[in-house]
Amino acid sequence: NPQACRHATPCRPIFGAPHLFARVWAAAGAAPAGARALALGALCALAVWDRLLAEPFGEREAEAAAAAAPDWDAREAFVCDLFPAGPLREEALAACRAKHLPPAERRARLSALAALWPALRDRLDEQLMNAPRLRAMLEAAGCPVSPAAFGLSPLRLGASVFAAQLVSPFHTALDLAFELGRLPACAEAVRAAFA
Repeated sequence: NPQACRHATPCRPIFGAPHLFARVWAAAGAAPAGARALALGALCALAVWDRLLAEPFGEREAEAAAAAAPDWDAREAFVCDLFPAGPLREEALAACRAKHLPPAERRARLSALAALWPALRDRLDEQLMNAPRLRAMLEAAGCPVSPAAFGLSPLRLGASVFAAQLVSPFHTALDLAFELGRLPACAEAVRAAFA
């Protein structure tokens, strides 16, 4: 129940990212809003999770991710380069500001995540549906599962990973990928899933 999820913790791990994908596509005029776009967004979110869970994340990876994290000026410039001036850019800037951590806080958070990673990965692996099963279910329900049905190329679909991560102040799998320094690899995984 998405309504309950807004007020309860923890939310289902996949809730959120499919909506952000659909929102970015709709804002770009590439896909209609609604359940059809959410279906494709869910497949993209599962590709992100699959990529995130495929590799270990220990203290060494935490240190590397903390050291490579962009400062606020770089983050702001990235948002301004990605979105034209307007309400979506302002929302993205506000969301990024809300999620941006000072270096010491970021390092501590990543270190804590490294300690939890094996158990977290096992738990998520148990909870998340695999992409082939979801794709088969969506196809059986008559939902389009190809980016071409929305006028999106696999390359553009992969690029939407970066935009979708920026447009909400709430944390999703996309934010985890960003914080771990794996957002580019996740974007490539989304592109490859539909190539």
